[in-house]
Amino acid sequence: MRKLQNAQLSMHLNAQVVLNENAGKLETITAYPALKARIDESIADEQSLANSQESRKRNSTAAKNYARTAAIEYTLDLSRKVSAYAIIAGNRALLDKARFNATTLKRSSDNKLVLIFETVLACAGDNLENVLEYGVTEQSLSAGAGVLTNLKSEMQNLLLSNSEQKQLTVQLEKQFRNTDEALFTLDAMVETMRQSDPVFHRLYSNARRKKRTSTSKLSARGKVFDAATGLPLPKAKISILSYNSSKALSSGADLVKNVKIAGALGGFQLKSLATGTYLFRVSYAGYADQDVTVHINEGVLTRVEIQLTKLEPDAVQ
Repeated sequence: MRKLQNAQLSMHLNAQVVLNENAGKLETITAYPALKARIDESIADEQSLANSQESRKRNSTAAKNYARTAAIEYTLDLSRKVSAYAIIAGNRALLDKARFNATTLKRSSDNKLVLIFETVLACAGDNLENVLEYGVTEQSLSAGAGVLTNLKSEMQNLLLSNSEQKQLTVQLEKQFRNTDEALFTLDAMVETMRQSDPVFHRLYSNARRKKRTSTSKLSARGKVFDAATGLPLPKAKISILSYNSSKALSSGADLVKNVKIAGALGGFQLKSLATGTYLFRVSYAGYADQDVTVHINEGVLTRVEIQLTKLEPDAVQ
């Protein structure tokens, strides 16, 4: 699956996770249950297409590589036997034509390997009477022809698989459009809760704002500002309170456990976070701390906007 498609699927899955974790938030809207069922079905279809695409690619590539390995081993063995005869017989022309080493064979493209295989087989066949004493027989040459045929067959299967994968890619793009259409409708529903349930609104919005980046190291980018004035709050601090991820935090992630936000506009970046759900605490002198839950996907940029509320003068220590 292409990087852009992977990012698209990840965004859909993240939106689905937020909806599932906040079941009941939208149940009072009559159209929601049917829309949610449509989204779940559409995302399931996306995952099925993506899995089929990856499975075909993996299986066809593995089969071709196995056939290629067998072809290299056979060609190398036959080349050594024919070359031995050519050296002893002083047949320089045959030696130049039939001698190949392992490095050359391994570095050859599939099509080049086929040509070399055919050349060595032909050399052995043309000199069969002379190479019999080196272990080359009609049966071994017949077996070699079978190895060559298998390699050609798996190369063709891989080409067909690539064509099928392109068709699956087209189907996946169509399915993405179906899901996006449903989520666009859901976006309007969630937007009605911006004031009544800002936490849920923020979680959902964060999940829906993910975009592909050119590197898997960049995890989140955002801004911290005053909730009342909208002014940026530079040099605020972000701490990771907890996280739920299949991977341990990388050393890069450990470095952002307590980060000064760079820039006069309050902008910040969090890097090298593994895919998972994180709970951040944002602190700024004179303002109430804000805890923020963020869903992170490797290779996908998450955008976060954090509003802090200024404390009353008597509440400031």
